[in-house]
Amino acid sequence: MGLFSSKDHLFNYLEEVVVDRNFLNLHNYIKKYEFDQRSKLEAHRPHQIGEHLSYDFFINKRRVRFHCSKITFKNHSLYSDYYYDAGAQSQKDDNYIGLPNLYTMEEYGVYPFRILELDSMVLIKEKFQGRKRERFVNASKKYHLQIKYQSNGSWKDKLVEDFNYIANKIIKETLQYLGKLKRNQ
Repeated sequence: MGLFSSKDHLFNYLEEVVVDRNFLNLHNYIKKYEFDQRSKLEAHRPHQIGEHLSYDFFINKRRVRFHCSKITFKNHSLYSDYYYDAGAQSQKDDNYIGLPNLYTMEEYGVYPFRILELDSMVLIKEKFQGRKRERFVNASKKYHLQIKYQSNGSWKDKLVEDFNYIANKIIKETLQYLGKLKRNQ
């Protein structure tokens, strides 16, 4: 059976609940914001087979997007290409944050291999070559988490804990970035 004979490359309900719980509860961090939309998009690129969840908000009159992708690698070659493109750091032994190094994955890796990629962006308006334009800029670092499942299909408890930590970190980094944008204008 092929990779796409199942829906393992997509977010399942239990995974979506964890992601939604973190990014739809901005009231824990900021009082004034407006929720705009939640989008879910399937991705099929050479090294990104999976699904994206995006959450758009208006904070301080700026569009802010929190983004979480579930990415599946079919083989080591695709993982190797992505690893260098992402500028990824190796994970530590006590958590799921970061990606396993290439040597470990080549020697012991089990494919298909799944990760989460999290980041945030802010829409800015600027002048470029005499014209006004809008574009998204990164408002946080890009974080990676290795996915490990329990027998019931939900994430392992330590992965949920690490995801909550990273989501919290991304939200705080984004709010700090917004504060800097406001002061500079």
